[in-house]
Amino acid sequence: MTLLQKLDPFRSKKYRDSFNGCTCFACGICDGTIIGAHIRPGWVGGMKPHDYWIIALCGPCHATEGANPTKFYAALGYEIEEIKDVARARFRRWSDG
Repeated sequence: MTLLQKLDPFRSKKYRDSFNGCTCFACGICDGTIIGAHIRPGWVGGMKPHDYWIIALCGPCHATEGANPTKFYAALGYEIEEIKDVARARFRRWSDG
């Protein structure tokens, strides 16, 4: 018996697809490379976090963020928890229709 229960993260392709055509949260570009990028710092385990912890990033910004998320967001003037709040707020707006 395991003391920690594995949680299945929330997944929604429809929500991830809603990032298509958005502008990049970091650089503001809208170049067709925008994806919903998962915010990973603080997430335990090897799998991606819940889909409600996603922000819109272009390909180059996503690659930079992946190398050092804390440094990436700090350069934008944010702490990780603030970015998670931004992501949660977007998800709430999307889920409310």
